[in-house]
Order: sequence, then C-alpha cells, then structure tokens
Amino acid sequence: MVPEGWRNVQIGDIAEISVGRDLREDHFSELATQSHIFPVFSNTVENNGLYGFYDFQEYHGDALTIVGRGIGLGRAFYKEGGFGAIGRLLVLRSKDESFCARFLSDYVNHILRIHNESGGIPQLPGSSLSNYWVTLPPLAEQRRIAEVLGVWDRAIEVAGKQLDLARTQKRALMQTLLTPTRRFPGYEGQPWKEVRLGDVLEINYGKSPIAIADDNGDVPIIGTGGQTGFSKTALASGPCIVIGRKGTIDKPKFVNGPFWAIDTTFYCTANNGFDIGFLFNFLQSVDLKKFNEASGVPSLSRETLRSIQLNVPSESEQRQISDVISIAETEITTLETQITRLQAEKKALMQQLLTGQKRLAV
Repeated sequence: MVPEGWRNVQIGDIAEISVGRDLREDHFSELATQSHIFPVFSNTVENNGLYGFYDFQEYHGDALTIVGRGIGLGRAFYKEGGFGAIGRLLVLRSKDESFCARFLSDYVNHILRIHNESGGIPQLPGSSLSNYWVTLPPLAEQRRIAEVLGVWDRAIEVAGKQLDLARTQKRALMQTLLTPTRRFPGYEGQPWKEVRLGDVLEINYGKSPIAIADDNGDVPIIGTGGQTGFSKTALASGPCIVIGRKGTIDKPKFVNGPFWAIDTTFYCTANNGFDIGFLFNFLQSVDLKKFNEASGVPSLSRETLRSIQLNVPSESEQRQISDVISIAETEITTLETQITRLQAEKKALMQQLLTGQKRLAV
C-alpha cells in the first residue's frame, strides 16, 4: 500500500545514471594536495570506496554512487561535494529535482533489494538499475527525512572519530607502558627482567565442547573467535587469557568468571608474581601470526607459545600499567556500545520513515 502523497516510480525516470570511467592518471594523486582536492571513488565499499584525488571536478555533488560490481553490490553512498568516479561505479543525479540524493541513498541501502545480474562476479548495469521501482514521498518530505536521519549520521560519525582516537591513544599507551620507555613515579631505575611466556603463564589445552554444550546453561563456551555457545559445566574460571591454537591464533581473549575453552584454544592463568592483565596487554601487542607453524590452517604449539620472550617489571608496576590500559579499554568499549546503540536507533527510525509508517511535518 502506497502512503498518501507518495508515488511509485522507476529509478530511470527520476535519475540520470552515469558510469565511472577509466582513471584519469594525468589528473590523479593518491593523496590529497593543494591542487588535488576532489575525492575519486571506485567500485568498492572498502574505505567507502575512496581511491585517491583528482585536480578537477568530474561530477558535481548532491549525488549518490552505487556499487555496480563485486563485493558490496548495490551499496549506495551520498556525495555532498564534487568528486570523480572510476571502475564502472554508478553515479545518480536527480532529473529536475525529482528526488533528494541523501534520502535515496538511505532508501537504496535499507529498503531496495538489489539482485545480482550475473552468474559470475556480481554485477549491476546502469540499464538494469534504471528499471528498479522505488516509492518516494514529496521532495520536501524527502529532505525532511534526510535531515532527521542526518542527525544520527553525524552522531555516529562523531562517535566513530572519538573511537578511532581512543584506539590510537591506547596503542600509544601500550607502546610506552609495556616497555621501560615511560615509568610511573616511584619505579624509575627499577630494572625489568627478561622471561619466557612459559615462566609467567600456565598454558593449558582447551577441550571439546560436544559433550557439555547446553543452551540452557550460563557458562560461556569460548573459541578462537569468541563465544560460541553455553554450557552448565566450566573447564576453568577466570581471569584467564584464551589464545587460539588452530585457526585464529592472533586474537587473544580476556575472560572473567567460569568458562569452557574449546579444543582449538589454550587457556592461560598467571603464575604467582605476575599480573594477568599486564600479560594480556603484552599478548595483544605481539603479532602472534609470525609464530604460525602450519602452511594451511594457522597453528600455534604450546612449546612455541611458551618460548616467546618478554620483559616484565615488578608485580605492582605490572598492575599499575594494566589499570591504566584498562581505563583506555573501558573508554573504547563505551564508545563501541554507543555507536551500536546509535546505529540500532537509526535503523529503527529508517524502517518507519523510509516506508511512510511514520510521517514528518514539513
């Protein structure tokens, strides 16, 4: 049922559809410069499609691009300012101000169902896109909806930048605190000692969860990628570090409370005199992939893990370092939760506004 005042139209009737050309190398720079100020977008969703920069404006802003080939087929991006397009990227501009580009971008991403037009690499030719039907409100209402949704977009963008900054600050903290580069007052001049991971951690093998898996349990089952289910039985109780033994070997997990570690993992507890939080932060800073011992599925042996060398301060300084990094990690978690909440709110709002279930006064 079409909401009152809305209309069904084909995209080709309201939009001029262009296709990205070959790269103009004589006008291109990988980085933005004083002369190369217009972003160039390619047929991908990675980094929002940004490929580089032109020194001329190939397309005017207030348009949208749609990925027409490969991964992310049908994903739309709103373009506010001038830009360039390459690699068969589809560019849509309004005919006679028949639609708001920001509104249509959200509509394509969340309401329209784009189908693959090829049996091989996913493709969406411009001629096929023009035949898709959309249901649009009056232009003034489109702009009002885009304005409201833009409030959430800006909030998500701000939180995203804050998250990037928090992650950068945490990395910087770890680089300085996990070595004697920066010391807390009272610890200056105290030596760090070199040890092996096997000296500071008790490294145990996980076990198969087949016999103990139970959806009615409240004990998490932890695998190489995180939680995989529940059990009523615990194999260990945290605080522990879980490290992948096969598969994902470079993403250690910190676990508090009772849990079951599956048989493709190790679970590790700190020996006396060593802080588990400090050791977890150390493992996060290490590229465990370089210790891979298999040509196929990545694999890490207990002996190799035990042999990894590190330098450690006194236990009290370890705890202080761990506490400071933990504060930074809490900020990251808070921002991640905030972004997830904002995204969920926007999604629910879009479902109402982009379908006419909820109308806005214009």
